[in-house]
Amino acid sequence: VYYQSPDKFLYRSTDRTEIVEWGEMKGAASPDNHALLIQQIKEHGGKSYDLRDHEQILAAYEKFLDDFGFRKAFPTETGVFKSLALRAYQSWGQFMENVRICDVNDYSAISGWESTAIENHSGLVDNMRDFKSNPEWVAKTMLPVRPVAKHRHLVLNTGDRGSFDIYLLNDTGKPVTGKLNFTITSPDGSVTRLGEYTAPEYKRDHLSYLVQKEVSTPALNRPGVWRTNLQLNGAQSSSHVCELWVVDPLPHPLPRLRVGVAGGNTIVDKLRRISGLHVEPFSAGEHYDVIVAAAQLTPEQRKVSIEGGKAWKTMKPETLVPVHLPSEVLSALQSGTPLFAFAETDGGAEGYGRQMAKAGAFNYHGLVGPQRASWMGSWYFVREHSLYSGMPVNQGMSIHYQVKGSSSDGWRVDGKNVEVIVGYSRDHDRHIGAGTITGRLGKGRYVMHRIIGMHPVFEQRFLANCMAWLARQSPLLQS
Repeated sequence: VYYQSPDKFLYRSTDRTEIVEWGEMKGAASPDNHALLIQQIKEHGGKSYDLRDHEQILAAYEKFLDDFGFRKAFPTETGVFKSLALRAYQSWGQFMENVRICDVNDYSAISGWESTAIENHSGLVDNMRDFKSNPEWVAKTMLPVRPVAKHRHLVLNTGDRGSFDIYLLNDTGKPVTGKLNFTITSPDGSVTRLGEYTAPEYKRDHLSYLVQKEVSTPALNRPGVWRTNLQLNGAQSSSHVCELWVVDPLPHPLPRLRVGVAGGNTIVDKLRRISGLHVEPFSAGEHYDVIVAAAQLTPEQRKVSIEGGKAWKTMKPETLVPVHLPSEVLSALQSGTPLFAFAETDGGAEGYGRQMAKAGAFNYHGLVGPQRASWMGSWYFVREHSLYSGMPVNQGMSIHYQVKGSSSDGWRVDGKNVEVIVGYSRDHDRHIGAGTITGRLGKGRYVMHRIIGMHPVFEQRFLANCMAWLARQSPLLQS
């Protein structure tokens, strides 16, 4: 939604009668590299008002990575912190391009204030002025001469075509000549030329030039990462690179599965798009291959928390009204029917967590909680697992996932029979929770999921992965 066309994008202005400045823009908060800060504090005397803060948070991440099998994805804590911060830097790069391609804009201000233990983590640097990730993602967008290929979609299904608008940004006050060359590289390394364009004629006090609209790629028929490259006169230093994630929505045909849905409404439509599923309302006593339980947002909550991207806050867990799984669903799980439990609300997450813990699935210690404010942030990080096959893994959930921080939360769980696939936390918190978990209860395998607002292409693949994986785990189907 941040860029849709030359006439519709975030930070576009049309009023030439005013001075236009964008300030404290829509940044994505990220954690500090706590390991690095502790090292720097100790190198400079070992005393700091925030030392204990960093030590406690680092210890929490160390324990979580060790306890839940995340060390293959993140051998060091520094790795997870830098990966989480990459989302913020990539977001700022996208936003600054938007500001610059609109000539009506005059200036802008990134949230550059440093992180502190008292206030925020939305700044570009930490309290020691360290960059949190690779600053090149932002620095390149500030080059005086910058070719830009603005994507209309970052994530696509196999067979879709990417669409781009080609710009040349020139803040030098001097003519720029030569050729713009636009290519795309497939996951197997083959390169396709998409176009060649002559640099536009220079105009005084004109900083942004739309060179070509709606440049389409060939059909992207192979899943994986496709990289576009836009260069002016072959200069690598200013080249514009964009990564498109292409996803096969159903890589392996599903057996005919009967799926019973308890609660929810929007999830029914999503499940019915998956070939091989017969989806119907759950009815006690009926046989199902997979059961889906969903505690979903109302349309009003969805509009504010996801579509609006605002810091919508739920009630604290102790004042929530928990939403529970029907007792017949829990009994079916214990008897061997796989369960996918999707909690869009904290009421659902709290209710499901308590109920599953009481039944013996895991130890439950409450929810981590939503982000405290938009400038303080929350984040997910995902490791490799069949549930996320065909999607980016072993990283912080990137801009490709497009998960909004305003509606995020996670379960604080532990125990011998629980497996965490996605970690979750927020600014200043010593608790690391789970966005996606799986395990066994009785004879049945379950998946619990608390991540909402995921890119629709990824979400559809995730649901297909869940149905296929749970069906493979079912002792009823295996027999």
